[in-house]
Amino acid sequence: MLFRKFNRTKAPLILLAFSAFWLPAYAEPEISSSALVENIQSGTKNILVYGSGFGTKSQAAPVLVDRVEVAYENGQLSALHSAVDAAQVVLRSSDSNESLWEKSSLNIDVDTSRASRHSASSSHYYFEGENNFLGWPNAYGGTNTSVDNRQLYLSWWYKPKFDPGSYWAFTAESINGTFKGMETLLVEGGYEGTYIGIDRDGLINAVFPGLGSNSLKGKRIKGALSGATTIFPSESRKGSGSGYETPGSQKLARIWEDPNGGDGIRLSWTQMHQTLSSHNNVSGVVNWENTPLNAGQWNHLELELDTVKGRVRLFLNGENFSSFEFDPSLDQMGKWSPTIAGLGLNGKVGKLQEGEIDDIYFDKTVQRVLIGDAAVFSDLKNYELQRPVSWKDNEIEVSLFLGQFSGRENLHGLYLYVFDKHGNVNSRGYEICEDCKAPPAKTPLSVE
Repeated sequence: MLFRKFNRTKAPLILLAFSAFWLPAYAEPEISSSALVENIQSGTKNILVYGSGFGTKSQAAPVLVDRVEVAYENGQLSALHSAVDAAQVVLRSSDSNESLWEKSSLNIDVDTSRASRHSASSSHYYFEGENNFLGWPNAYGGTNTSVDNRQLYLSWWYKPKFDPGSYWAFTAESINGTFKGMETLLVEGGYEGTYIGIDRDGLINAVFPGLGSNSLKGKRIKGALSGATTIFPSESRKGSGSGYETPGSQKLARIWEDPNGGDGIRLSWTQMHQTLSSHNNVSGVVNWENTPLNAGQWNHLELELDTVKGRVRLFLNGENFSSFEFDPSLDQMGKWSPTIAGLGLNGKVGKLQEGEIDDIYFDKTVQRVLIGDAAVFSDLKNYELQRPVSWKDNEIEVSLFLGQFSGRENLHGLYLYVFDKHGNVNSRGYEICEDCKAPPAKTPLSVE
């Protein structure tokens, strides 16, 4: 397979200059005013956003907004999981009346017992182990997607119990004593880790943040509380026998066109890199920029894909930590559109891992609206996506979703941002006005 490693620092300056000369310049969207509209009967609120440069949007509603206890498929309400009172397995079905997802793994639950991401959430997805995911949303046709949509935007919140990039498993040829769960491990050489437990294969599971195999091989490990000791193996286990298993490549998301994963866009975002597979003699990309997830906390992940421009942008917890380019001809024209093939954790190590997912937002364009708590976009870290219900070039209406901002006495200090179809966003936010009223509707002129 043909791949090209992406490293922006080595890109030829002349190529960058040439590209900048020919790429069209797009003005950022501009917000001129906003108004809050409240539905007294339902208790819901919408925000009207006025301005210019928003662009048109063929379908105002996102393809899927999945908040688990409630979901919207192409703008239509789905209460599929609204009555869950403990735990319920997520079914895999091409019938949207039975499942939001056509090809998920078999061990993901809708859970109402664990701490929610925010006070307004009553349930979210939960899974145990190293290989569980949601896939192929029925709102986008499941495995039978529409043809030749060239953009994709995906946002979700993910809480791993342990950082996938630091998760190791290894055999213990000799253990003196008994390790205690979640105790600190003291590694010879001055390093530290955390003991998780022993999995069904009899392997010790542990996390060693920031350590590679050279820092661990052959080193004595001691439990800080238990005093138990063992020796970390010197050789890789290679799937069976004695040795260690590295964190490896654990996929957080897979974006595919072909349901069989053969042709077209096949993009993976792992805890260590991103890969875009080659096909038909067109080189793919391996991008090694990454940033670690916060273990035991909710992390906000976002992915933008534009196959016309040949561009991927990645965000983690509000930071656009990586962007890379690819050959647009990797897009298989005339058959499918890129969609979510997997969302969760797809790896070979992490049998004692746990994961939680909430507030999934998926659309066939990068156009979107969000509210956040910073007046300047470059300072913005905390924000929530809003669900558009109508979209014009100069006016957008969204259903207000506070998420992490739930429980505030008012909306003061929250700002609006709009992304256009080119991925441009207003650099300065527009503060939400609770007292502003929508302009009166135009009265049709009647001439006798």
